[in-house]
Amino acid sequence: MKTQLVVSTLLLATAMDVSAGWWRTEQNPTLYADFGTYTFTNPAENTVGTTFERFVVVDIDRQNYTTHCNNGTNLNGAIIPVYVTSDYVNGPPITISGDHYTQVNDYLQASVAYTYNGGRFPVPSVNRQFGVTSEYCNNTAGHVGNTVFSVSVRIAKPFVGFSYIDVPVADFYTGDNAAPLGSGKANGANQRLHLRGRVVVPQNCKINSDVESVIDFGNIPSYAFKVAGIGNKVNGLPKANMPLSIRCNDSIPTNAPLTIRVQADNVGGPGNTIIMSNNPDIGFKISDANDNLLIPNNINSKVNFINTNPAEIVLKAWPVSATGNQPTPGPFQARGYLRIDFD
Repeated sequence: MKTQLVVSTLLLATAMDVSAGWWRTEQNPTLYADFGTYTFTNPAENTVGTTFERFVVVDIDRQNYTTHCNNGTNLNGAIIPVYVTSDYVNGPPITISGDHYTQVNDYLQASVAYTYNGGRFPVPSVNRQFGVTSEYCNNTAGHVGNTVFSVSVRIAKPFVGFSYIDVPVADFYTGDNAAPLGSGKANGANQRLHLRGRVVVPQNCKINSDVESVIDFGNIPSYAFKVAGIGNKVNGLPKANMPLSIRCNDSIPTNAPLTIRVQADNVGGPGNTIIMSNNPDIGFKISDANDNLLIPNNINSKVNFINTNPAEIVLKAWPVSATGNQPTPGPFQARGYLRIDFD
């Protein structure tokens, strides 16, 4: 019986040690890093594997953080090491030649590192010490100065014109180095980095001389959308033809195989096949000339064509019910974008 009691006491002490620790939560849960516009001037650089690096300064001056402790941890202003653990938001990294990237859009990948006091701490990282600090439990203090991130952008697929980045990329956890990933990660105390920027390449095309195309379908009875059913065209309303004249600059050879596809900021309906309007019950669908549906924001849903400068193609568009409900009467509109790619 004595032996059993001693064993139980040792197990209890071990459990307390494992769960003890400290970590920080940030007043600002999201940091925005904007590297601006980077322009390639040589068409030959628009190829898989081309990279560039930017150091992005993020102002955190006077932003507060709070130090948390658990299970009897008592810091009392002691000078102790501080660690960072980090992960990419979209899962495991893409490792290329020893560097870790995350996919930030259809064309670009990014590798991110936190820098501090001459040190560089790439994402992902586990319990990397980046400095020392004087900490008190359950205390709020303010940052001083800036945080600098190293951002390396890599072309994963050549593109035409420009490519925007506007996505969350990485989570950072700050605190102790308690196994396995630190108390910050164990308690979900992340600060998220959101990356923004624009990359421009020399290859460029214009659709209809860059003049916006507007299609007016006139007056449609609101009940007609309910009768049509979710995702369906209003009965008796013809599809509208969208003639497109596409002219590319000299950086794209004549007879080069290209594609065109549809993008939109707001999509919905079954399979996200509908470009949503400002009326939540109504949207639009787009197809090629042969009525093959084009799914917005899907890089594999496209129309192939040859650069004949100009290339002349036709798409079709029509309004549909997005929910199957009878919409509120009134004007409605939606905006879509056409994207040209290399085939």
